[in-house]
Parts: sequence; C-alpha cells; structure tokens
Amino acid sequence: MSRVLVPLAEGFEEIEAVTIVDLLRRAGIEVATAALGERRVTGSHGIAVEADRRLHAMLFWDVNNGIALGAWARNPHALATIRRAMEAYPDLQVTVPYLADETVVRNAFESTVKNP
Repeated sequence: MSRVLVPLAEGFEEIEAVTIVDLLRRAGIEVATAALGERRVTGSHGIAVEADRRLHAMLFWDVNNGIALGAWARNPHALATIRRAMEAYPDLQVTVPYLADETVVRNAFESTVKNP
C-alpha cells in the first residue's frame, strides 16, 4: 500500500493541503500530515489544522511519496528546520527546493508574453 507524507508549515496553502489529503484518503492511500512545530498549524488564510503528528516523529516514517506544498518550498523556517534535521540525522535525506531568482523568472515570463 502507498503511503504519503504531507508536511505542514505555518502559512501553508489550505486548499492545497486539504484537497490533496482528502482525495488521497478517498482513494484508499494512507496519508499522514506532519507539522514542523506544534501539531496545530495555521494556514495562509487563518484556517487552523491539527496535523496527525509532529514532523520530528515522522522523520524516518517509510513513505513512497511526499508532497511539498507551496508554502513549504518558500518557507525559510521550514527549510532551516529540515536542514537541521538532516544534519542531526545523517540517514535522513530530503530533497529541498532550489529557489529561483524571482527577477529572472519575471523577466523571462514578460519577454515570452511580449514576444510569443
């Protein structure tokens, strides 16, 4: 059976998290949500969610898939926390996002829109 981990950080996008968890659970896939700090995490629109577990307790939970929500990828606290965890636990390997320079992305997009 597949297992999916959905990490939640303060400021996460509620629609992304709840929709993903709901659809996967309806499909019979085991899903666990994990909070970086306390289990109660507040999303970007003020909706509080109680995570299944704290991330610390999930570091070595064997998963087939992990889903990084938008707020996770650009959340400095989340990135610092997972980097500290990887230093503390050498066997833990998490792929962290490469944060593109927004100016470069914006310029590329604007030049594409102007010159289709």
